[in-house]
Amino acid sequence: MRRILVIDDDQAVRGAITIVLQADGFEVVTAEDGWAGLELARASEFDLVIVDLFMPRLGGLDTIRQLRERNPLLPIIAMSGSTPRRATDPADLLESATQLGDVIKMPKPFRANDLLKIVHGAIGAAVKS
Repeated sequence: MRRILVIDDDQAVRGAITIVLQADGFEVVTAEDGWAGLELARASEFDLVIVDLFMPRLGGLDTIRQLRERNPLLPIIAMSGSTPRRATDPADLLESATQLGDVIKMPKPFRANDLLKIVHGAIGAAVKS
């Protein structure tokens, strides 16, 4: 069974992603921020990591950088949505994330089918590498 780590500070987002991925046969482990996600990634192996870019304590870009240092070939999906409180354009941050190696961007909100398509594509590309 493929294992996916989902790192997002929003419990509702983590829960929704977990439901969709588990229904499709994936094992899902979640973390509420970058530090917790990195600890999980150090302790266990994952086939894919999904990382929110806007998080407290350790943001998504720094989390991705550290994940890349540990495993340069790990498939990573960076996700972000816009909110009125954030001055930084999420599209710019998503583009920055893709510069950290082979990172796939996924804007929020997204539909379940879009999530599954991106996840299967990322895992399939990693298998071919």
